[in-house]
Amino acid sequence: MSFINSICFDKNGRMLQECETVEIDNHGCKVRVKKLSDLEAKAYISMEYGFEMGAIWIEGPCWYDATDWNYFRFSVRGWHYEVRDFGPLQIVD
Repeated sequence: MSFINSICFDKNGRMLQECETVEIDNHGCKVRVKKLSDLEAKAYISMEYGFEMGAIWIEGPCWYDATDWNYFRFSVRGWHYEVRDFGPLQIVD
């Protein structure tokens, strides 16, 4: 993986913020995705699954490219989860 800093733009071309992106291998294709901060990841997880932000602990890198391509690994009150593409929560050890 290689990390770079990048500028994120909204759909109208306005600069939002500087963000870190990472290049990953997605089934043989190189894809550049946004590496989320813990706060950003907690906000997405809370909005999608209804957990309180204060109860969420991020356990690894969280990536986001679109609502159909994202990855989160986190825990809530002792339960450990992994989720891809806002699909069903997978309980992990």
